[in-house]
Amino acid sequence: MRLTDGIGRERYGLQFNPGGRQRALLLHATGFNAVCYTRFLTELTERRPEISAVAVDQRGHGFCPLPADPDRLRSWEVFVQDLLRLLEAEPEPVLLMGHSLGGAVVLQAAAEMPDRVAGVVALDPVLVPGWRWLLNLGLIKNPMAAVAARRRRHYDSADQVLESYRGRGAFADWPEAVLRDYLAGGLRPVSEGKGGEGGEGVELCCSPAWESQCFQKSGVFARRRWLRRLACPVRILKPEHLSTMQVPSVERALRRRPETRIEIIPG
Repeated sequence: MRLTDGIGRERYGLQFNPGGRQRALLLHATGFNAVCYTRFLTELTERRPEISAVAVDQRGHGFCPLPADPDRLRSWEVFVQDLLRLLEAEPEPVLLMGHSLGGAVVLQAAAEMPDRVAGVVALDPVLVPGWRWLLNLGLIKNPMAAVAARRRRHYDSADQVLESYRGRGAFADWPEAVLRDYLAGGLRPVSEGKGGEGGEGVELCCSPAWESQCFQKSGVFARRRWLRRLACPVRILKPEHLSTMQVPSVERALRRRPETRIEIIPG
């Protein structure tokens, strides 16, 4: 579906259960896209039919038409501002959900615009120590950025991408159905690529250069100024191991809020 934000820009989203009374927006992780969450949101809205959910493609990902120049990305603040513009167009407060990058973005947006947010659910939000700001300055390198930069972008067909990813690397444990969803929302014909290059085959919608910069600019850190402005219920799901939520003082501050629940996911 097409979304229009508060300043008239079009965005792409995938809607689930449009008849639900509580609108929810979900923002994906770095390198992911809206279609990746099809299984999750289908099950969620079946279990909670009062929720009408929209998974939104963020800038530089999926089918989002907003410009995404890697050389101009300075921090994740642009993603927060993009979400705030969407919230401006919502007639009623919405439930915000986010994964990783998306989790950090929805938390900060909820603090910036508390009157437009009914609640937050964040899955392993990226909350990192202040020294990680050195990433944004380029003084230290994020190894995930280097891996993303080496990704191949162009393929002969979607089937070739599927065979290349299936059971390998970061996708080793992905169910086949989820991997197919990821590719359905993350590939486009080369002829549709920006710049009118033309050609045959398919390419990743999220360019390796953009994904790499998103990882490199992940040096956002949780400031108490926005923690103090959170006014809605917050639920955070954090994996037991290898979490990207790395600021104990912020986690303690969140736990002290009566409206906050932090749950540890085993494994």
